[in-house]
Amino acid sequence: MQEPTIRFVTPDMHEQGIVLLYTSISTPFGKAWLASTKEAVYRLSFTDSEEDFCAELVSCPKVTLQKSPLVPFQNLVESWLNGEQKGDVSVALLGTDFQRSVWEMLIRVPRGDTTTYSDIARQVQRPKAVRAVGTAVGANPVAYLIPCHRVLRQDGGIGGYHWGLSRKEAMLARERAKTKAS
Repeated sequence: MQEPTIRFVTPDMHEQGIVLLYTSISTPFGKAWLASTKEAVYRLSFTDSEEDFCAELVSCPKVTLQKSPLVPFQNLVESWLNGEQKGDVSVALLGTDFQRSVWEMLIRVPRGDTTTYSDIARQVQRPKAVRAVGTAVGANPVAYLIPCHRVLRQDGGIGGYHWGLSRKEAMLARERAKTKAS
């Protein structure tokens, strides 16, 4: 059986824009906010603040937000966050070509493994762009699904994480434990 995957889709930002349904979810790593359409996940953020989450989304042109108790992909996203990965997840990527190339490399890092900013820079054919890779990693719109938490510094240090170092450490520890148990 093939392991579930993340599929990138290009959002269709037609004339009237898009409506994103959003909700909060409980995860093993704390509260998160999820926004999606029936086609793809647009945002997954670990923040307690609904206002901050919504501000991230309305900064995108042609986006209308609608709070909902259940959103498309919610069950799948929750299964991924619990380490069960019960199906493929489509993610809409709004970013530069460079950011997309970095995010595409990140989803190739196996669960339980890590990589470095330098390794990613080499993989995207920009070996001197380590800082730009770090910026792209930090701009990841879908926490955990695009596993930016798997990127470490060249010296093996944990590095930074937009959602807090303790959360990053917990994610890595949980993935390692689940991988060893498999």
